[in-house]
Amino acid sequence: MLRSKWKLLLALVISLICNTFAAAGFQTVRAEVLPPSYKIYGYVIPEAEGSKAGFTVTLQGTGKTATTDSDGYFYIAGINTTATNLSLNISKNQYLSRIIQIGNISDSLQISTPEAPINMWAGDINQDGFINTLDAAEITKSFNSSSGDGRYQALHDLNKDNVVNMSDILIVANHFNTTSASYPTITPVPIRHSFIVNDEARSQLHFVDQNDSTKNWNISLPYRCRDYQLIGNQQLLLSGGDGYYIYNLATKKLLKEFHNSAYANTQSVRRTTDGHTFIGCTNSANNGFVITELDANDKAVKTATFSGLRDLRLMRFSSKNTLLFGGANTAVEADMTGKIYRKISIPNTTNVYQILERPNGELLISNGYSVYAGIFDVNGNLVKKFGGNPAPESNLNYNFFGGIQVLKNGNIVISNWTGHNSGDSSNGVQLLEFTSKGDLVWSWKDPTTTGSVHGVIVMDGVDTNKFYDDRTGVLQPVN
Repeated sequence: MLRSKWKLLLALVISLICNTFAAAGFQTVRAEVLPPSYKIYGYVIPEAEGSKAGFTVTLQGTGKTATTDSDGYFYIAGINTTATNLSLNISKNQYLSRIIQIGNISDSLQISTPEAPINMWAGDINQDGFINTLDAAEITKSFNSSSGDGRYQALHDLNKDNVVNMSDILIVANHFNTTSASYPTITPVPIRHSFIVNDEARSQLHFVDQNDSTKNWNISLPYRCRDYQLIGNQQLLLSGGDGYYIYNLATKKLLKEFHNSAYANTQSVRRTTDGHTFIGCTNSANNGFVITELDANDKAVKTATFSGLRDLRLMRFSSKNTLLFGGANTAVEADMTGKIYRKISIPNTTNVYQILERPNGELLISNGYSVYAGIFDVNGNLVKKFGGNPAPESNLNYNFFGGIQVLKNGNIVISNWTGHNSGDSSNGVQLLEFTSKGDLVWSWKDPTTTGSVHGVIVMDGVDTNKFYDDRTGVLQPVN
């Protein structure tokens, strides 16, 4: 009995201490374990002449729906379900509804692309799930009428030419006696990637293959690396310290190191197909940047100094062979004579990290602690934003948007740096993927094996025997 009383007294004392700390502003922090939140997106196109907008996409069994925009794009997020046999239902007046089997969902999914959209057949006018004589009979009610006539019905005008005639009958005939089950099967594609990330906190490179983890590897680096590039022959060029070094990706062995105190504070390196190397350094002496071009023998052939700029991160080439780089809140396009072609001041930004040129001359810029990447037009106006706080999910924790890559499908992958220390990797998601519309469709985080990440190369379909460059805005092989 005495022992029980002591246990009760001890429990009361502990409770009193906890309440006292809480009142003083001390709080117990509990890790919130959230279920996976999956996304589904794709594109729809009507077979007949008609608007891509207005198709209703329903994820049956979840209560979640989306409506296609003018490009036929749809996006459904927040799918936290363990339900089985899920399916998408796509419908719109005049069209035969279509069902796409999803099954069990364990990844975010891409259903279709702009190049291969989901085709929808027109002709189910009475919406009974069939295209048959009943639909043809409906059209005859306003046959040979035009917009403005008393007999004209827009529902019967399948090709939207303001006339109901034989052209509309032929659209019904194209898929006569079909049902929703007559559509070709579409297999959704799980959004998974293989990629290389540079781990600043642990001075490592990590290769991750989400389809085959047995292919994963990591390399411990002699220096912290900010920039890297695939330069062919299975070689990877990396920035480091006061120069650069090269690894063989097949053997994971260091092939070459180049150091020179003249290139202290090297931040970025780029190789060109003629074997020349461009080294970008922060120069504290003149509060600016120095970019040096080395020939194939590592001899300096050109140097450009850009004073009054700070915090150089990554430099890239444009399609015009000019240089793109940022300093604090400024994006710059310049050349190796020191000539500046344009400067864009980014509002509410302190760390312009990487700049890529888009085919129309616009710039895609990642903006560090502003936690977004933005498309800026030739006049410096923000026209599209990817990311930004608040994040769409509370556990993402956007901190610093660093290296970016535009995929072939137009999606944008961005690294989210979370701090200098290895433990900081648990503070937030490490990689993010946005569609060209700005919707988040994929993220990755593995703080156990990977520290804070500030750069990424997505390796899907990449041949490491080839030389790669992103001066067109998209990473692609260069002859």
